[in-house]
Amino acid sequence: MAKHRHGKDIYRRGYGNMRTPIKHNIAAKFRPVQSSYLEMFILDKHRSRLRQERANLLRRIHEIEAELSCLDAKILEMRDGVEEEMDQMSDEPAAPGGETGIRTIPLGY
Repeated sequence: MAKHRHGKDIYRRGYGNMRTPIKHNIAAKFRPVQSSYLEMFILDKHRSRLRQERANLLRRIHEIEAELSCLDAKILEMRDGVEEEMDQMSDEPAAPGGETGIRTIPLGY
């Protein structure tokens, strides 16, 4: 009986006289199966999303660079204006007596 059971194992595995039809041929394992197509679809979608995200980030980087250059120009303009005001203040003659008049508000107690 043990020999007979061993024969059934062989029959189940598809060896021996090949009484069962071959379910998968050798070339079938190299073809992509349905899950591989799904995986390729998901990876393609992920790749397209990453490309779109990269394009958005590059656009935002260019916007930030333009904003920074605009701010740098504005800062230089303001710095020049402040330097001119400082030069004008230093060119004005000092008040006689060496003190500048400071107005105080009298407190009425």
